[in-house]
Formats: sequence, structure tokens, C-alpha cells
Amino acid sequence: MKPIEELKLLIVRARAFDARYDLPIPEHTKWFSAPLGIALIQVTVTSVTDDSYPDPLEFDGIIISGSTHSAYEQKPWMPALEDFIRLAARKEVAMLGICFGHQIIAKAFGGLVELGGHGAEFGATPVYLTQRGTADPLFEHVPENFEIVMVHEDIVVDPPIYPGFHVLSSSDMYTMQACAYGDNIRSLQFHPEYSSDILEMLVARYHDLVLTHGWVDGPKDIPIILERTRDADVNKPGRQILMNFRENFM
Repeated sequence: MKPIEELKLLIVRARAFDARYDLPIPEHTKWFSAPLGIALIQVTVTSVTDDSYPDPLEFDGIIISGSTHSAYEQKPWMPALEDFIRLAARKEVAMLGICFGHQIIAKAFGGLVELGGHGAEFGATPVYLTQRGTADPLFEHVPENFEIVMVHEDIVVDPPIYPGFHVLSSSDMYTMQACAYGDNIRSLQFHPEYSSDILEMLVARYHDLVLTHGWVDGPKDIPIILERTRDADVNKPGRQILMNFRENFM
């Protein structure tokens, strides 16, 4: 295993391309680098709209971020992203997909992504590890049941056909909250990088987006959700999951 200071991480940003909803790259990057315990200089950031992707073998790990886009949209940059995911898998590079990243990884390997039939999950949400999840290195030192931040309405409804594919966790509403693809790839529907403070900042910054996406029933629900997220212990499991990705996969 490499010393921490020698690790190299690639973050594939799939965030919004509307300037009203995008985030400064350093701010977004720190959400991952800080809990991973690596310096910003060790992180390379590429956008899904860049002309090309770097060689996956240049990195010890790859994180594919969330997005305001849906994996089932026909965006011109999506085929190249799916090709990159399959290339990284063939080269056995550690990869972690988060929210949209979770969905686009499934789609790249033949899974089906749709709008969730039971509505959105937003804020602190209980997650339950499966039997395989409790034994998976991504969830080492993580309780069998925990609460974590979710911000989504799309879900993986049909699993991909992939050697070593397993569901690692579920929620009360949806089955595939975390998935394993063999030894090197993991995907999460929830956001381990979101602390309660980050969620509160995002809601304040993108208040209209939260309402128009239907993530909450109405404005009156927002302070209730934020208070519940502050009261839930979402920070600890999220940081542990990201640390496990560094220690057990990169």
C-alpha cells in the first residue's frame, strides 16, 4: 500500500452546467479530500464535458460525483463517461460512484435507471446494510444501520449484469443504496461527503432547485429536514466510508 501522501485521486465532476447551480471546484474537492485525509495537490479534477479523460492508471482511485442531471438523459457527454467507467473497470482501478455516479456506473454495465416510484429521499435517511454489506471493506467500522444524507429522486431499478455484483445496503424506500462490482468498484446512492453543515449550505444556495425538483413537499418541510439532519449522526458514517475507500481500495 502506498503512503497516504503518494496517493493520487481523480474526481470526475458531473455537476450542473448552469452557473446558478454549480460549485467552485476547490470547495467541492475539499468535501472529498478532507475526509479522505489527502491534500488538494494529490487530487485531479476533470469534468464530464472535457474533451478527453486521463488514463485511469495514473490514479489510485476515481470518484464520480453527483449531478443535477439524470443518468437516463441523452446528454452528449454520457457515452464517453460510460466508456471511461468501463475502461477503468478493465484496468482494475478503484472507483467510487456517488448518487449520479452510482446510477451512471450501473447504466454503463447494463443496469436500468429511472425516476423513483416512491418519491425523493432528502436529508438524513436510515440505511440498512445487507449481510454482504456488513462484511464489505467499504463499510468496515460502520454500524449495520446508520443515517446518511440523501438528495435524489432517481434510482437504479434493474441491476447490471457484472461479475461479483452485490447489493450492500437498502433504505425503507429503495433497494439498491450501495452496490459492489467485484473487488474494485463500489457505488452509493447516498452522499458520504455531505455533512449536515454542507446540506444546510446547499439548501440555502439552491433553495429554488430543491423546491422545483420536488425533493421536499413544500418550503415548510425544509427547516424540519435540516433540523433532523443536524440531530442525526450523518457525519461519522460518511467520513468512515470515505476513509475506508482510501484504506481498503486505493
